[in-house]
Amino acid sequence: AVRKGQGELAVGNIVGADILNVLFVVGSAAAVTAGGLNVPISFYKLQIPTMLIILIAFRWFSRGEDEQITKKEGTFL
Repeated sequence: AVRKGQGELAVGNIVGADILNVLFVVGSAAAVTAGGLNVPISFYKLQIPTMLIILIAFRWFSRGEDEQITKKEGTFL
């Protein structure tokens, strides 16, 4: 999609696949585990803030008139 100039489609595909993978893996694990899943405290202290920082960086980089992310910004992400 990127090579054909459809960057929005590529970003949507990546984000959608990531969300689906996370939900499928967690849902499958919870379905087969007796008593549910135990979530370690590090998840709330490390992973959630990291995901939020990346999300904020993505939104910051895609702001502006052209809503384009440069190669430098994409490398950072």
